[in-house]
Amino acid sequence: MPARVLDFGDPAALHVARRVLEAEQVAVLPTEALYGFSAIADSEPARLRILELKRIERGRPFVGLVPTLEVLESYVDTDRCAAALRFLAEVGPAPLTAVLPVGRALPWGEPLESGGSAAFRIPGHPRLRELVASLGHVVLSTSVNRTGAPPFRDIASIATEFGADDVWLFRDARLEREAARNRPALASTLVDCTTWPPRVLRAGAYDVHQALDRHGVGHGT
Repeated sequence: MPARVLDFGDPAALHVARRVLEAEQVAVLPTEALYGFSAIADSEPARLRILELKRIERGRPFVGLVPTLEVLESYVDTDRCAAALRFLAEVGPAPLTAVLPVGRALPWGEPLESGGSAAFRIPGHPRLRELVASLGHVVLSTSVNRTGAPPFRDIASIATEFGADDVWLFRDARLEREAARNRPALASTLVDCTTWPPRVLRAGAYDVHQALDRHGVGHGT
């Protein structure tokens, strides 16, 4: 099947993307830094489809996109991460993914017996945030690549690799320009906020050390 490519900036694109995700299908959506495979987080068929596309084993945790801090708070153990939530309220939305403690097992997070945590991000991409808000569900996001390979940066390459896999693709003009100019692309910065001060797990598109210093907070490495 030929790749189905839409312009994410088109007014109709959000409606189409919403229908695709609500049908428990996988879409390639732009984030602040890279394209990502996305699906409704509570949909087991969609989660398994992403694992199949990326050729990774079951049980892999994903990032959950939420539209606001209030929605995020409904999933986490607020007593255990009060300082982290205050920090996220001050700096977000941003390309900053936070691993936070949860009080119940979440299908995209770590099981309770492994510590009970899940990764969340409030997207800095305004149209993506609008889409997530309109769905009323947490939306998964993970890089568009096969296991062990670097992420694909442009829709043409993604269509070549995944175009026959019944995945909807949503092109973003800014990401396409950056890929054409071969500018360095970084994933979101990933921080472990199950402890405080937080620990940086993956440096990325957001300078969390600078932000913590600005707010008078020490930080881990």
